[in-house]
Amino acid sequence: MKFNVIKLLAFATSASAVSHQLVKNWCGHDKWVALTLNGTDVAPFILPGGQAYIANITGEGNTAIVANTAAIFTAAIPKLLLGTSTDGNILYWNLNNITGNPMDGTLFNVTSVGSSPDICQHANRYSNAVYACADQDFTLTLNLCSQAPQ
Repeated sequence: MKFNVIKLLAFATSASAVSHQLVKNWCGHDKWVALTLNGTDVAPFILPGGQAYIANITGEGNTAIVANTAAIFTAAIPKLLLGTSTDGNILYWNLNNITGNPMDGTLFNVTSVGSSPDICQHANRYSNAVYACADQDFTLTLNLCSQAPQ
């Protein structure tokens, strides 16, 4: 499957390497995504099947929220959250859900690729774990509806 990638503007720049958050929608249907990037909210948007978005990971409080409906901020709507923050040269990330599982019955994973595969670990289920690694210009990818790294 070939992906069209939506690039979001960087909200901060740095002379050092910048890692990226990539969400690929391998599903055969739309997903809704809302973002907070370095404390700045980005309005929810549709991420059609076969498309992806990419954004820089800079600063604290970066979150991608994924749901199956435009009512993404309704309390009862199940949401997937991919949270990232940088502190110095360390990048932290976790994968969690709120009010249920919007991926119920479909596979998903998070992979990290940079100077080597799996440079910042991976996950294929929700967890309270917080992963940490050196921020080295890598891509942290959330693959929706896909178990195999893509």
